[in-house]
Amino acid sequence: TANNYLVGLEAEHNGFTAEASLFRTDIDDARVPLYNYNASNPAPFPGALPTLRSRNLTSTGFEIGAGYEWTSSYVKVKYAHIDVEVNGSPADSDSGNYLATPGGDIITLTAAHTFDQWNLTVGGDIEIAPQYEVYKSYEVVNLFTEWKPEQLQNFTFRAEVKNLLDESYSDRATYGQEFGNVTPLYEPGRSFLITAKATF
Repeated sequence: TANNYLVGLEAEHNGFTAEASLFRTDIDDARVPLYNYNASNPAPFPGALPTLRSRNLTSTGFEIGAGYEWTSSYVKVKYAHIDVEVNGSPADSDSGNYLATPGGDIITLTAAHTFDQWNLTVGGDIEIAPQYEVYKSYEVVNLFTEWKPEQLQNFTFRAEVKNLLDESYSDRATYGQEFGNVTPLYEPGRSFLITAKATF
């Protein structure tokens, strides 16, 4: 069984926005697979399915944000803090596997400006994850430009640069970051995307 609680407030005034929310999730007796077959605990037969174990999960946190939007531009900042416990102890990517992994603190900055005379929007965002327990800090910068040609009202063309600074990092939800004998999966380096979208 699970119980989810969320309460939040949002205010707007003359282009300014402010928001805050609190959340909590309780999951009791969540079943997760246990892959613990080894030399001392062999599988009962080839291809045997994993055994199941039950765990209790609690995830709590909050988000606060603010922004300002004017004629053709906006800027926003958001801060989130997330704590996760499994069976009453702080979760790591192993104990929380298949359930949840620690989030810690995440700061997001976004901004964009539209050049109305060209129907062109440029913007970007920065995601900042400060060090949280054994999880290393990282900063990721993404940029984009989007064009909606006046002659083709149904089309949108977009170019993006993901991870502009080519940061070497693992997302907080990636398994194994806290174990010295595990090499975690790293996110893609600097990437370029060009997309076109048509609406009907």
